[in-house]
Amino acid sequence: MQDEADAIASTARNPYGFSGVMFGYDRSNLSPANLKDFLEVVGVGGDPWRHLTMIASRVGLGGLPLKDGATNGYQLRNSCAHDAGSQVTPQQIEDFLRDSLATALGFDALVSRAGRLLHEGNVIDLGRARKLLDTDIKFRFLDPHPKGWREVKEGGVHAAAIHRASEPDMAACLARARANYEVVVRRDARSWPTDWTTTECP
Repeated sequence: MQDEADAIASTARNPYGFSGVMFGYDRSNLSPANLKDFLEVVGVGGDPWRHLTMIASRVGLGGLPLKDGATNGYQLRNSCAHDAGSQVTPQQIEDFLRDSLATALGFDALVSRAGRLLHEGNVIDLGRARKLLDTDIKFRFLDPHPKGWREVKEGGVHAAAIHRASEPDMAACLARARANYEVVVRRDARSWPTDWTTTECP
């Protein structure tokens, strides 16, 4: 109780601390409302689900509203957990996996940025502070290339590097990404993310 009280009290000073129970570790199923609350607490402005959807679109996972996907997945999970006769189609599973991946990537990018800002002393003032937006997040992609991997900045035309090995030179790529706190996203032949690395932490 003292640890949690100290984390709450830290919101009025620097450094800002996160409560150990903040991210729903005690829950078996996070609702869309839980994720929205988490993002609002760390300073994401406006509608956090809109920001997650915009990030999903930018990294190649489509532009359908992620809140709808999360709500459908939440209801489907609850139905399957409590009704052995529930029917789930392969398309529902594929949609759930895509939406979950998109939500996780966007959530990680936004919370990592918020964590760095808080670490640097930018304590959140929920009334006046500038809010964190999806447009604050920048990306660097590693896409399949005939010679290996093509590294390109978001919106870029020319490759920053061509990685000829079966695995890209992540050390060099991350060094370039850290200069602007970009999220490095590796994508497959469909341009779907397969993994990513944030560069907000030292």
